[in-house]
Amino acid sequence: MSTHAAAIPQLTPTALNVAGVPLKDAVWLHAESRLTLVQKLATERGAAILKHVRSYLSP
Repeated sequence: MSTHAAAIPQLTPTALNVAGVPLKDAVWLHAESRLTLVQKLATERGAAILKHVRSYLSP
């Protein structure tokens, strides 16, 4: 798992929202589900979340 993906479970939906992730997507990422975090990040919605986080973390 990449450094960015490993950091995501430590972030709250609010912190993800500050990084530019729409709140409904941030909540979805943390919601209980039959999908694992890795499976969620592999979806189109998950890829969009990672894109927001990467751009927020990049200088």
